[in-house]
Amino acid sequence: MVVVSIGSVFLLYAFFGHLIPRTLFLFHARFTFKRVVCTEWLSTEGILGSPIYVSSTFIFLFMVFAAMSIVLGVCENILAMIRELTGWSRPKGSVVCGTGVFLLALTTALGFSVFHFQPFAEGTTWLDFWDFIVSNNILPLGSLILALFCCNKFGWGWDNFIKESNTGKGLKVQSWMKPLFRFVLPIIIAFIYIYGMFTFNWR
Repeated sequence: MVVVSIGSVFLLYAFFGHLIPRTLFLFHARFTFKRVVCTEWLSTEGILGSPIYVSSTFIFLFMVFAAMSIVLGVCENILAMIRELTGWSRPKGSVVCGTGVFLLALTTALGFSVFHFQPFAEGTTWLDFWDFIVSNNILPLGSLILALFCCNKFGWGWDNFIKESNTGKGLKVQSWMKPLFRFVLPIIIAFIYIYGMFTFNWR
């Protein structure tokens, strides 16, 4: 709303600035409607000038920093898991994890040349392979394991799960939901996974 208001003020000044008394420094010669339109939208001195330059420069940088922060957040989870499993220090874990992620990323960066690989149908690449591993396998199978772990005695257990879930304010998990979480949800996840495997475009 603020940007619209500022833009409206400048447009009004362009159209009616000639009505300001000549003794004031804001006075200017009258601009025709054609000149205003051509300057604002058909030249590099208006909307397609500085605003586009600022957008292409700073907004792009903001997007780069946002993407980097997301990647660092993901890498932090990997680093935390590796350190917990191995007991490594943070510098050593960072070097090992960073090297591993870099080498794996090379497969997608050079997948069309040096590391050419067609895992499935014609035209697929390394990126499709990693997407298949993560989206079609790790996510559904991880969800299935998590559902079984939270609601069964061999894992966290229903009582511990419901106690943790109902901590704080908001909607609560009810006791009658136990069959849904313990049986229905794993069956649905397993069905989605198996259906995805049968309908996947292998070749």
